[in-house]
Amino acid sequence: MSRTKLVGTRVEASTLAALDQAASNAGCNRAHLMNIILVRWLTARGYLVEDGQEVLP
Repeated sequence: MSRTKLVGTRVEASTLAALDQAASNAGCNRAHLMNIILVRWLTARGYLVEDGQEVLP
């Protein structure tokens, strides 16, 4: 899966702090964790499928 698009959003300071802590605990960076969260949420709800297979990082 190629990551060629940029998405920006504003979040509360507490949300950003929690994301940073979670990324650190997971051993990845913020952007990677955000991608995992988005892909899993979209896949779980049927919005994201590829060739009939769920796409989970």
